[in-house]
Amino acid sequence: MADALKTHWEDIVRLAYRAAVVAAGLMSGLALATVGAFAAGPASAVGSTAQRAGGGIRVTAFIRVGKGPIAVAVNPRTDRVYVTNHYSKTMSVISGRTRTVIATIPVCTQPAGVAVNPLSNRVYVACNVGGRVLVISGRTNRVIARIHAGAQPGGVAVNPRTDRIYVTDNTGNKVSVINGRTNRVIARIAVGTFPFAVAVNPRTNRIYVTNDSPGDTVSVINGRTNKVIAAIPVQLAPEGVAVNPLTNRIYVVNDASASVTVIRGTTNKIITTIVLGRRSQGIAINPQTSMIYVPNYASNTLSVISSRTNKVTATIRRVGSAPSAVAINPLTRAIYLTDIEGGTVSVLTSPK
Repeated sequence: MADALKTHWEDIVRLAYRAAVVAAGLMSGLALATVGAFAAGPASAVGSTAQRAGGGIRVTAFIRVGKGPIAVAVNPRTDRVYVTNHYSKTMSVISGRTRTVIATIPVCTQPAGVAVNPLSNRVYVACNVGGRVLVISGRTNRVIARIHAGAQPGGVAVNPRTDRIYVTDNTGNKVSVINGRTNRVIARIAVGTFPFAVAVNPRTNRIYVTNDSPGDTVSVINGRTNKVIAAIPVQLAPEGVAVNPLTNRIYVVNDASASVTVIRGTTNKIITTIVLGRRSQGIAINPQTSMIYVPNYASNTLSVISSRTNKVTATIRRVGSAPSAVAINPLTRAIYLTDIEGGTVSVLTSPK
């Protein structure tokens, strides 16, 4: 079963999308996370559960969304969760308080990465087909702009301090930089082969881009100059990336190596590599608790890592049939996992 899920996931992600992304940032004390048959019918709550998991984390709900939920982002200020549904051409909006879908927004063919600017309350959706990034008002849930951003936009991340949006172009091997005030592309930065995901440290204004195989590197971009200042070799198939702005550490999921590389932001040097033993793509970190969350799509589990010790502290089972992307609301400590096979979002809560 695991082999079948892995093959199916690689068919979907590596050939069609390959850009499930979660990013992490910090602004004004708010941290944000910037991977059975598909569900059909109207979006609704599947049900709640009190399943107790490792490390005191509990699986508390499964929320039905669209077909092929592939990426997720959270606005901690509004407690809204945004999920792109790759095969429904929609984005689901979830209330974190009620754990129900409160809106389903038509977006584009094969929506991919999603990110939120909590200060402007704008949501950015990359369209894997059509070369566009959609700008959506978090207040009205309406599309307010469409921006051309390369041949195959995939991952998205936001720097709320500068109001800059960074979008990977999977096949163009570049990153588009968008001015959030004007909704215009102001730079196109050449990076490595098949840039997959992107994350931002708003404190240092550094941007981190994972370049998938065969390059297997992380590009570091200076947000002030829009220049690549380093290319860091990591392990095989680097995909998900997240940043802890408080410690200036960068965490990279290496799918084919089943590991997480830890990078020191001040030196761009590798500190250590954490062995997961499970294939993964998404990653998110809660800077307030120093805990890292990695969904393992082939084993249907969630790995919990302490960034203080760089060790796996718990493996949570039965979190979905193929958990891929992850996002966190650090204010409520709710964790959201997309299940691309089951068409649901799993909600987990961690101890206060």
